[in-house]
Amino acid sequence: MASIHKDPRFKNSPWYAAYTLATGKRVFRSTKSRNKSEARIIAAAWETAEKEAARGELTKDRVSAILNETLIRLGQKPVERMSVHQWLEHWLASRKRFVSPQSVTNYSQAVREFLDFLGEHGAARKLETISEVDVQGFLESVRKSGRSATTVNKMRTYLAGAFG
Repeated sequence: MASIHKDPRFKNSPWYAAYTLATGKRVFRSTKSRNKSEARIIAAAWETAEKEAARGELTKDRVSAILNETLIRLGQKPVERMSVHQWLEHWLASRKRFVSPQSVTNYSQAVREFLDFLGEHGAARKLETISEVDVQGFLESVRKSGRSATTVNKMRTYLAGAFG
């Protein structure tokens, strides 16, 4: 069970969490919080993640869930996990303020074609699941469709801006 402690050598030290890692090693780490209840919440979250890792049950989605549960318990805003489609729409909207209307049209075409390439299921994936393999596959499909090397390079540049 995780516990929290103060360093007795310092009057205003942060709380430290003592908990067991997935490897079985006991550690003592700063929560960086001077609030006891916040430190307890942080220590419990760390311990939960380590226990699930030890059982082989810790996934990216579970880490995100633990983090968001912790942030909510601390009264903070949870981390938003966007889908590829949501991110690209957000990115396009942000570009409209900084680039010419023609550039927005070009970016929009690249985004639309990339989302079509991914398909409905692929566009609904979480943003962090997109890899260079997905982008390379898309660019290869653009090249095979008979488009020029210049067009393929422009598409690469546009997507690099979105996923940079």
